[in-house]
Amino acid sequence: MTEKEALEAVKRVISPETLSYVQEVVFTQSWEGQLYPEIAQAVGYHPEYIRDVGAQLWRSLSYCIGQKVTKKNVRFILNTLTKEELLTERTTSTTKPPEKSSFILRWVIC
Repeated sequence: MTEKEALEAVKRVISPETLSYVQEVVFTQSWEGQLYPEIAQAVGYHPEYIRDVGAQLWRSLSYCIGQKVTKKNVRFILNTLTKEELLTERTTSTTKPPEKSSFILRWVIC
């Protein structure tokens, strides 16, 4: 999953209108393995502010996904949920509605 695909998946989970520019930057840079001080320097914010934005973002994702999401596991969680969703789509008949799903691509926007 690319950074752009991951961000689009997050925007399906968290309403794009509520995802701030700074949250997007924190997510994409975290996805690429950047540390909070590096992200802060790149965007011109204080590292503690970036850390707080990150914590809020991971809490929101955790709430919407129903699993604990952290900076360290976000890549694993999104990749796993997306793969599970793809497997579900392949095995589900197109004539019957999908079963209640907790997978990332079908979530109702939080």
